[in-house]
Amino acid sequence: MPFTLAAFIRLAPTSPTLYFNNALGRVYDYSPDYVRIDWQTAPVTHQDLRAVYEHTLHLLKRSGLRRVLSDHRLMPPYTPEDRDWLLREWVPRAIAEAGYSHCAVVQAHEAANRQTTQQLVEEAGKTALVVQCFAALHPALTWLLAQ
Repeated sequence: MPFTLAAFIRLAPTSPTLYFNNALGRVYDYSPDYVRIDWQTAPVTHQDLRAVYEHTLHLLKRSGLRRVLSDHRLMPPYTPEDRDWLLREWVPRAIAEAGYSHCAVVQAHEAANRQTTQQLVEEAGKTALVVQCFAALHPALTWLLAQ
């Protein structure tokens, strides 16, 4: 299938809206297609990580969006406690309250974070959430928009 200008425009939205920002991450509204989380290199704190996810959930509910692109390229690993909170509390709430259905994860540059993320993705795969990991942004976005 040839790559058309319309497909390029759809893959590269020009007017995202910054919805939330803290030291650890930024949440963008890419309506009408998806929510994007860009993680930063700041040290992970429970408060900052949970704030990013809670604002993501709020945006999913407010906008009716169901898909998230989570860019982990710069994100440092997070704690087992945060991983458990995400899997046991946040993901089920996001599915139930917002209809969260698909997540494309762009893998981190650091091997330790890639391993942590892969474990999280495997666990999240046991829920109704469909999650895929990618080495680069473009394939992640292509996959996410096809869902």
